Amino acid sequence: MLGSVAVGHVTDEMRSLTASTARNCVVQYKTSLSLNGLTEISPEVAEVLGTHGGRLFLDGLTTLSPEVAEGLAGHKRWLFLNGLTSLSPDTATKLAKHKGWLSLNGLTEVSPELAEVLAKHRGRLFLDGLTDISLEVAEVFAMQRASELSLEGLTTLSPEVIAMLRRNPKILLPRKLR
Repeated sequence: MLGSVAVGHVTDEMRSLTASTARNCVVQYKTSLSLNGLTEISPEVAEVLGTHGGRLFLDGLTTLSPEVAEGLAGHKRWLFLNGLTSLSPDTATKLAKHKGWLSLNGLTEVSPELAEVLAKHRGRLFLDGLTDISLEVAEVFAMQRASELSLEGLTTLSPEVIAMLRRNPKILLPRKLR
């Protein structure tokens, strides 16, 4: 307990979670729930965690099935999935239904097809693990207007890509590229 705010943390030794235990965690830790030690979760657990009303940290997950993504998409606040290094368009389609802040900072590449799907997300989206993107991806991101997109990890960009991204004031670029 920190003051009157409950913060939950699962130790790194804990690698799995039952739906019942997930329900208890959701009830007990309303503000912030850190489950970074989990390396996989079932669709049933994802559905329970999707009801959590605070910050939900699941950075230990390195893969995500469409079914798990669908369960997590019900979450309405801050969802951290920074352990994901790749995401299929099918899984991203389910995850894009999430309406809060979504952090996918483990992604280091985004195809134009994946960018199209992620651009449909209606909350702040963090893709700060990207250091470079193509002009085609930049065009997709520049066209989305519904929510903020953080691309603060970008380092190596052509002048055309920078100009394209600057067209959208909701794209957060590194200070040196603003």
